[in-house]
Amino acid sequence: FRRVLFRSWVTFQVREYIPGHALVSVAEGLPFEWVNEMEWAESADGRTLMVLRNSGGFSESPKIVAWLADLLFRIAFGRATIRNLARLRRLIERKSGQLG
Repeated sequence: FRRVLFRSWVTFQVREYIPGHALVSVAEGLPFEWVNEMEWAESADGRTLMVLRNSGGFSESPKIVAWLADLLFRIAFGRATIRNLARLRRLIERKSGQLG
């Protein structure tokens, strides 16, 4: 269910991109607004630090329904984001290896 739901129903539109610093994307195709904000910076030891914020949700629904739906979507989007970031990292590392 989750794979079908999120792979065919949701697309993300990039709202803001600052190379080497931040990416803000908005989910489309949902009955509410969902925003992912990613910021990254290099740490003192040369590693990349990343901050991920998700916002949005079911603010117009009854309280318990909104709370439960929001919780489930946050978990699902969080897992999907981690998988997508891992894929992105592999792609970037593969491209970097080809250039180096």
